[in-house]
Amino acid sequence: MTPPDPLYQAVTAALADPATRDSVRQMYADGYSLLQMVQALGLDDDMSARVQAIVAGIPDDVVSAIRQLTLDVLANDGNVLPLNCTMTEAQLQATTPAVTVQTIDGTATIMVQPA
Repeated sequence: MTPPDPLYQAVTAALADPATRDSVRQMYADGYSLLQMVQALGLDDDMSARVQAIVAGIPDDVVSAIRQLTLDVLANDGNVLPLNCTMTEAQLQATTPAVTVQTIDGTATIMVQPA
């Protein structure tokens, strides 16, 4: 299940632009954090304070996996990051989820699940 999160929708729309995809590749090469990338792309208005806190707390190894997943999507001219969130908005507000990257049906997918 993919949530109708405004940030996710904004990222998907932004990645439809080849220039944005090139910018994302360069930001990854330059070592931008996920939060810095959202800001640099002008998408921070679409990021709630809660989602910002969740993203800031993602472990480094998972961030690396998200970076690789993103680069793989971009290498295939894609603009949709595979995301599976099994939590309701109320659950996301009440607790810190576990964010991982797992392979589902052969596709690396960002998973957001109860911890």
